[in-house]
Amino acid sequence: MMFMKLGSILLALLIALTSPTPTALANVLATDVRLNNTTTNLVNNPGDPVTISYRLNENASAGLTITVLVHTNEVWSTNFAGGATETFKGVRSVTWNGLDNSGVPVTKGFWAV
Repeated sequence: MMFMKLGSILLALLIALTSPTPTALANVLATDVRLNNTTTNLVNNPGDPVTISYRLNENASAGLTITVLVHTNEVWSTNFAGGATETFKGVRSVTWNGLDNSGVPVTKGFWAV
């Protein structure tokens, strides 16, 4: 089983909003982060999909990146260009398929989103 623990999240929701300068971040706040519609611990089988929902306080016009981490190591990441539905102000969600970036089911553990 995989455990996702919101209480120990390194970055509640890592939203890297890029600009022409790779190190620049835009000022868009993600709040109300939920995993499979819950704000508490999530127990999931390896490879099972997880819905990651979030609320943006304004449009992320420069784009959006959502990253799942174990400690500081990236397990999975997805990017959305500015103008994509996932970057609009309001409650949005994406589905993580439970696989790492190589397509391998993740093992159980604590994951940061």
